[in-house]
Amino acid sequence: MATVRKQLYIDDRQQQKLQRLAQAWRCTEAAIMRQALDRLPDPATADIESALAAAGLLVPPPDDPDLPPPEDVEALEEEYEAWLATQTEPLGLTEAVLEDRR
Repeated sequence: MATVRKQLYIDDRQQQKLQRLAQAWRCTEAAIMRQALDRLPDPATADIESALAAAGLLVPPPDDPDLPPPEDVEALEEEYEAWLATQTEPLGLTEAVLEDRR
């Protein structure tokens, strides 16, 4: 396989994250970038939504041991809907993740 050199511009926040990832994973920054590209679906071979779903990135795979038993799912959905009804302002993604972690 041929190797092609690329140059790209990233902002300071992205550079800091890239450095932390490379240090934590004990690899090069270039390896992080290659892994990130490898994980993205190729639009030439499949539509993105199908590829993400097939990889289990849109919903958990059906055999995921972390999934609640089917009898608990309805109760969890009702609990979520009740909580959602108490919210007076829409939550952004960051706020929703933080709230979920509480």
